Amino acid sequence: MSVDRLCLGTAKLGLPWYGLGSVSRPGPDEIVAILRRAQQLGIRWFDTGAAYGDAEDWVREFAPSASVIMKMTPRLVLAGALHQRGHLAGAFLHNPSVVELQDAALVGVIGQPERDYSLVGASVYTPEEARAVIAARLGAIQVPYCLLDRRHEETICKATVAGLKVFARQPFLQGLLTNRLPDRL
Repeated sequence: MSVDRLCLGTAKLGLPWYGLGSVSRPGPDEIVAILRRAQQLGIRWFDTGAAYGDAEDWVREFAPSASVIMKMTPRLVLAGALHQRGHLAGAFLHNPSVVELQDAALVGVIGQPERDYSLVGASVYTPEEARAVIAARLGAIQVPYCLLDRRHEETICKATVAGLKVFARQPFLQGLLTNRLPDRL
């Protein structure tokens, strides 16, 4: 298995409570510095979501050539919210249920031919949800994966064999697997 790109998750840029022990989000100068440094390091893919506060706005302003993957709840997708976002590299269902992934109407909306994005997928948590993504024949899947959470290894292999692009989410377990732990947990 090879890794051909990195994708920077942006939830922390827009949400004060996101991350282990977090009570605030980075300030404006730090957000700009993070986005600029990511681009200097060659990161061109950015994962954002309708639920991530103003993270998408920061990415669009300070990384305008970025490939943006937008995550939305199935309800927002069905309401047409994807078409209000401008150009996207990808559109992912955010935490859909197995039943929603089996809904042909929902999968049809996100995968419609006139879409303005090339990558269609889903961001899920459980192996059962991951199997439903593979069965729905979406083009990509995002699953949690790190040294301490390897329950999706089989999923990753099956998704790769099925031709899906795989995005591993939270490789450092929201900071727990780094030397930058918060003062209080």
